[in-house]
Amino acid sequence: MDVSARDAALQISSTISGSHSKLNASLSCSILVYTRVNNPVASVSWTANITVRNSSATPFCRATGGGKKKLLSRLSVSNQQEAWADKRDSDGRTSIKTPIKNYIGQSRKRAKLESRLMVRHFRRADSTSDDSTLTSLSSLPLSSSPEIPLAQQMPSTNLFSKRTERPPASATKGTLTSLALEEAAKVDLDRVRRENGHLQFDNDRLTAENEQLQAVNTQLNDKVTSLSAGATALKIADLTKDYQTLRDRMTEVELHNRELTNKNTALETQIKAMSIDEHQLSQLAADNSRLSEQADALAKEKNDVVRKNDGLKQQVQKLETEVREEIKAFEEYKSRVRALGNEFRNPRS
Repeated sequence: MDVSARDAALQISSTISGSHSKLNASLSCSILVYTRVNNPVASVSWTANITVRNSSATPFCRATGGGKKKLLSRLSVSNQQEAWADKRDSDGRTSIKTPIKNYIGQSRKRAKLESRLMVRHFRRADSTSDDSTLTSLSSLPLSSSPEIPLAQQMPSTNLFSKRTERPPASATKGTLTSLALEEAAKVDLDRVRRENGHLQFDNDRLTAENEQLQAVNTQLNDKVTSLSAGATALKIADLTKDYQTLRDRMTEVELHNRELTNKNTALETQIKAMSIDEHQLSQLAADNSRLSEQADALAKEKNDVVRKNDGLKQQVQKLETEVREEIKAFEEYKSRVRALGNEFRNPRS
């Protein structure tokens, strides 16, 4: 049967049979149980063969699926949840879903109720009523171990042995009650044995799973160790490479530092060669002051000379003007002299 990702479906084909002096009934039905799960599951197909005694004892089943014996734990459905039984007729046409409560872990009251039901059954042993109603599918613990013979899983204690006669009149209520309690104790003992078998199967399964997990853990530890060793080797190689790179860089820095030291030494030598002592510096300062004073005096003299030069220029210009006037007067005088000479040479008649 294929199921969705959130539903795990378990289809069980069961056969319930009982025998009595006046009862020989057999019932076959198909039960479809849906169980919600948190994680998605794959498609699961199950076929289970169930043999149930005609009593309220916990039934036992043997499940196979996929051609291999499957390890199934107890089908646990809480009292608040419901499993649905898909009842079909012989033709498989009708389908009536009815809730089946799951009663796991029977209490003291449940045991007393079983005893009372058994007492009632023995009292009406010759009745024509259908005693198969006493059968209770209280829980479905599914065997998950390697297959165990059904007879070993289900001890063959038949509560409905044939009796051709009614119990003698001397059989009192106390005798029936003791017999019922004894049968109930046997049923409880069988149930405890079956549960013990289940626990043993679960213990074996868990032991096998633990061994497998230990083997896987050992393999993982080996892988982790090998990976750690490889990672350590790679890390050492990387660190060695980084160390070599840093060492080369340090060598370059040392060479550059040496060059800078040489340049610094040369500059210090030049500074020492160009350095002047304080006495010479004071003399140069005094000479500079004296030269500054002389420069000021010379500037003053220069200004005086410039002023004198300006005065001389004015005098020269004045003299030039006077000379021009005298030359002009001389030319006039010369002209008059020539005129007088001409008149003297050529007297007018």
